Amino acid sequence: MKDIRKLTNHFNDPGGDVSPWIFIPEANVQEMSTVESPGLLTIWPAGLEKDIRGMPQDPIRIDDYDMPWQFQLCLAQNYNAALLGVGDVKQANYAIGLNLAVTFSDPATWSEKRDEPPPDTRSFQLLAVHLGSTGEFAEGLPQFADPGGTDETYLVWGKRRSG
Repeated sequence: MKDIRKLTNHFNDPGGDVSPWIFIPEANVQEMSTVESPGLLTIWPAGLEKDIRGMPQDPIRIDDYDMPWQFQLCLAQNYNAALLGVGDVKQANYAIGLNLAVTFSDPATWSEKRDEPPPDTRSFQLLAVHLGSTGEFAEGLPQFADPGGTDETYLVWGKRRSG
């Protein structure tokens, strides 16, 4: 039986290997760094307007690891995103999140291409969302604003997806 703890990677080795993780589509990953913010993996997209997905290099089969499974994930916002809008009329709208996908289909039916989900895959998308500006210097999105407060809103948003 494999040790699921070996999937944990805190990216604490600046410039080190990020395996067992891969990030696809590779064409949309302009740059990755474990040096930019030690302990974090920073990814710059190449602007193809496609989600960048991180996943283990090899699929995880239900009988690969003893139950129960658990994981922790930290999503850190980019410092520049937090500053955008301070003293400026620009908005700082962004969403940071994850997609969790599972399937109970027979591995023999899975595609060799890691960017194609297996048959009968179910996924859940969870996003931490910021809408608006700081509200101190510029109008944000009044429809989301707290009356008497700032014109910025933070949301946790999730939806079940199929396929």
